[in-house]
Amino acid sequence: MQTTLARSGRLVAHLMPLATCLSASLCNAGASTYGQAAKRLPTTQSVTNCLDDGSGTLRAAVATAQPGDTIDLGGLPLACGGTATSDVTIVLSSGEIAIDQDNLTLKGPDRGSVTISGNHASRVLNHTGAGALTINHLRIADGKVSNAGFGAGGCVSSANDIVVQNSRITGCELSGFYVEGGGLAADGAITLVSSTVSDNKATTTGMANWNEHTPLGFANAEGGGLSSWGLTALYSTVSNNSAGGPGSVSGGGISVVWGTGSTIILDTTIDHNQAIGGRGGGLVAFATPNMVIANCTISNNSALEGALALYDSTNSVPFAIVNSTIVSNHSSDATKGAGIVLGIDVAAGTGVPSFFLESSIVALNTAGANNAPSDLFSYQPLAGAALTGSHNIVGQITGGLTPPSGFATSVNPRLGPLSHNGGLTQTHALLAGSPAIGTGSNVSFFTANDQRGIGYPRSTTTSTGMTTDIGAYEYDSIFADDLEVHWLSAQRAQKPSQHTVGQATSSSKSPTLACALRPCAREDRASPAPA
Repeated sequence: MQTTLARSGRLVAHLMPLATCLSASLCNAGASTYGQAAKRLPTTQSVTNCLDDGSGTLRAAVATAQPGDTIDLGGLPLACGGTATSDVTIVLSSGEIAIDQDNLTLKGPDRGSVTISGNHASRVLNHTGAGALTINHLRIADGKVSNAGFGAGGCVSSANDIVVQNSRITGCELSGFYVEGGGLAADGAITLVSSTVSDNKATTTGMANWNEHTPLGFANAEGGGLSSWGLTALYSTVSNNSAGGPGSVSGGGISVVWGTGSTIILDTTIDHNQAIGGRGGGLVAFATPNMVIANCTISNNSALEGALALYDSTNSVPFAIVNSTIVSNHSSDATKGAGIVLGIDVAAGTGVPSFFLESSIVALNTAGANNAPSDLFSYQPLAGAALTGSHNIVGQITGGLTPPSGFATSVNPRLGPLSHNGGLTQTHALLAGSPAIGTGSNVSFFTANDQRGIGYPRSTTTSTGMTTDIGAYEYDSIFADDLEVHWLSAQRAQKPSQHTVGQATSSSKSPTLACALRPCAREDRASPAPA
């Protein structure tokens, strides 16, 4: 995508094409290539047992698949002795499954779950073909790659693209001299849709595994959860991943570096990740052509510096963060930023050209042993355009940045804890009396809703008209006008035993209807994604 975000005055005009490109990329994600349709149309092959090898196994199906095929694991809960809703596991005992096909899809059941486990002994999937490896309705777990010189992907590695839909990548480990992506690694782009990347680890072992064939000359661990050259994430969670070890460490949750593809993260939560002794507890980005974060929650990540560590060498595009909540992150270095760090790409010798922050909360982040407030930090004044945007709550700004008039500083946003407040991802709810209520704006145009999705509009109607809140979470209009007391009183008068506080916005909908109106939380769905 060649779109270049302009400065704040023209941001909307440029975000609209980005949104269009995002829609196209999601629609086409993992699509098969039909250029050779005259020779052979893609087919579906079924896996019929949960063994590691032999007839009817996943390994056998992949070995005989052709480019564009789908490997169907949907019948395994029944085939492996369970019910249609059972959770079953394929344990790999003879190493990773090699995938050299172009555009291959692995599809699990809509009900129940199938786990493909590396058994803490090997990587799970290694894709060397062109196009995308698509993982749909599966749980990929317990991959392990140890003592690598150069290693990528503790559970899943691709020489090109990876698409993960309604799936979970968890419990994967990667260690070696120079390693990328504890859970997932792609030399192309990664797309996450309604998926979770959690509890993965990337660890550099320092010089212990260096040899003359190692392509880079310094120990490195990046992307505890995932590492790629481009990223699209929607309604997903990246949680409790870590990167560490004796060397350069970056991106406890996500690392996007030297990419040719854009980074667009929407309606996603990045939480409780660690870059131990390094940069970007939640995410690090180096030299990405486009970077947009909208309707996101970034919380409780830790690093030497920055929950978000953003670096650029192009001097042509700004980073843009809109309608997001970045709170409760920690930096162990008291002199660096704990929330957002804007820095310099050392190799290119240039800094971030500009940074656009709109209708977002960046607060309650702390640095050092004394937990000093530290929310937005820059190593040097921004080149080109200055810090731009409006309708923000930012606690503490340091490092030569001068905020424009649209920034409210040193203000407590009054937030609830990170929790399930509806939708697929966790958020921080605005509490009554929060200064974020009714003081935001909506310029992203990626969605009409807040982070939680359909059924949670970005702007709500109150007695004074349409209002928009600051951050990823929109305070319900029924509460914004203090009408909940009247609503609950009326409902209790009619059905005293069927209504409790907290059900005001959803009690009248059945789970089926609610799921038709918005992305459903796991407990709402008849066909949940793998846990």
